[in-house]
Amino acid sequence: MTVEQLGMIIPDGAAFRFLVQMLSPDEAVKCIVVGASFIDSQLDQLFANALIEGETATRLLGFRGMLDELMNKADLAYCLGFITKTCYSNIKLIAEIRNKAAHDFRHSTFLTDLISTKCEQLKLPAGRLAAVLDSLWPVDMPFLPDNPGHKYRKVALAVFIDLAALTKTQTRAERLTGERDLWR
Repeated sequence: MTVEQLGMIIPDGAAFRFLVQMLSPDEAVKCIVVGASFIDSQLDQLFANALIEGETATRLLGFRGMLDELMNKADLAYCLGFITKTCYSNIKLIAEIRNKAAHDFRHSTFLTDLISTKCEQLKLPAGRLAAVLDSLWPVDMPFLPDNPGHKYRKVALAVFIDLAALTKTQTRAERLTGERDLWR
């Protein structure tokens, strides 16, 4: 998939700018929770497209279903070869960050040791995915790679874009050959 093809999958510039603004690192909890929510919704879409329509799929994806939680979806997506190890590792870290920030007020900022350490472990995209992100990134919103909140925002958006592309384009052959690895 080319950078141009990937760019076609992303919402228009205004919609992408809205996503970037929603993930403002100045509002840590909002950024963390909304970022994880965007990713969760894309995984829902991935499985909604992949599963046979019917009661069973609805039950699996529904409230308290087997695929109700972000990590259950990520685990299955990784085990089925839908997502790369890099994407999976990032989702896992984002879920851990989200759970800490949402359930413990002491971790409601990117500056706590635990949250900043987890953000340091996030892998920034390279290759085609980085090119798409860089081409869409608003010029008036600088990216500071050493800032944990900025890194979280960029990686969460990269995972979101990767999953959006996956829900629209991936074929079985691409999945089996690894041809779709946008993180390299």
